[in-house]
Amino acid sequence: MTWQKKLKGDSLFWLLEKDNPGVRYLALQNLLDTPSTDIEMITAKSRIYVLINKLVVFHLSEGFAEYRKSQ
Repeated sequence: MTWQKKLKGDSLFWLLEKDNPGVRYLALQNLLDTPSTDIEMITAKSRIYVLINKLVVFHLSEGFAEYRKSQ
């Protein structure tokens, strides 16, 4: 029995929504076995990096984090 048959409904559409790129990336990778070279995987991964960058910039600007150059 596949994991999809164990669910009461199909939640895959929710996991693949584009407004949550981290969840989308993991669903594509782990549930659908999408190759890393697929444009959907590349797009989701790049959106994750954009979000991480925004978080880092916010934390630095608000004084929550401090930039330290590697020695």
